[in-house]
Amino acid sequence: MENKIKKIYLVKVSSNLHEAPVNTKYFILEGNQIYATNKQEILNSSQNIIGYIFFFFSWKLKTDSCAIFPHNESLYLFHNDTFIEIEKNSVQIKKILFWRIITIKKGSNLPIFIKLFTPPYRWLSNDGMFPETVEPLIDFLIDVNDNYDWKLSNIKKLYQYISKT
Repeated sequence: MENKIKKIYLVKVSSNLHEAPVNTKYFILEGNQIYATNKQEILNSSQNIIGYIFFFFSWKLKTDSCAIFPHNESLYLFHNDTFIEIEKNSVQIKKILFWRIITIKKGSNLPIFIKLFTPPYRWLSNDGMFPETVEPLIDFLIDVNDNYDWKLSNIKKLYQYISKT
């Protein structure tokens, strides 16, 4: 990633959309490590680059995470110590029952594969109206593919939203 950033602040995206803003969890991506932090540290920082962190189950049924954040008019994804720029229509999602493979390819670079498992209990309460409650990462990446510029502008406004809540 060009112009490396020292710290990126992250907001946890929960599958529970009705969670109160007071319960929102915040994190810092520094180097290749993710640490917990609080809202006040983000607001006191001179840097206002904020992205999202998604927690999910891997195919091995262990908790995994990835971060998506804006930088230089692009969206970047961080997963397993790797940064990759997400370009328009560069995300492919393949589905096998409760398992999904997300493939993100950038030019001639090797693609990133994210293997994700969605627990069946999340599907039981899904009536189709709110797919983001089933698997927020999948829903976000589908939106990025469909509306890249809109999603990029929304994620850039995240700092303003946090400072108001």
